[in-house]
Amino acid sequence: MVNKCLECSKKFHCCINGFAFVGLQDAKKIKKTIGKDYEEFLDYSKLSKQVLNLLKNGDPSLESTLRFSLVDNDKILRIKQKNGKCFFLENGKCTIYEVRPKICRIYPHWCVKLINGRVKVIEHDPDSLCLIRNIDAITKAEETSIKKLFNEILKEAKHYKKNIANFVKKNNL
Repeated sequence: MVNKCLECSKKFHCCINGFAFVGLQDAKKIKKTIGKDYEEFLDYSKLSKQVLNLLKNGDPSLESTLRFSLVDNDKILRIKQKNGKCFFLENGKCTIYEVRPKICRIYPHWCVKLINGRVKVIEHDPDSLCLIRNIDAITKAEETSIKKLFNEILKEAKHYKKNIANFVKKNNL
């Protein structure tokens, strides 16, 4: 996929006013790449009641349902925010673009599993100003890549649930 994210306007960005939950594999990859301790870029504090309600009552076809399923004691592992923006967003650009979390890689798309077991690519946020959100403009190769990434996110979620407690304890988060 052409990196349209680098052309994004600083006025609108998917890395503002939200949070990126991060899987353990993604966290390890980021740590290895940037050479910083987890506590410098990860947040495992309690989510606000407002955010918990948004996740709990969010559109079940979107990733809020997955995020809510990973919440434990009102917490989920996520990238830290600074000034309401992603920790890694500087001058409107992602400083870890090549190793950004899978949830960031799939955005602005998401997938749903159909009753027949097939996976369908959908727009995550059809009202957004994202340059690459148009589902009709993706190629077959991009669609295949998005579906693969979605399945990796689901697989990582299972790994996360089994290992988050040990990860947090081991890394003093």
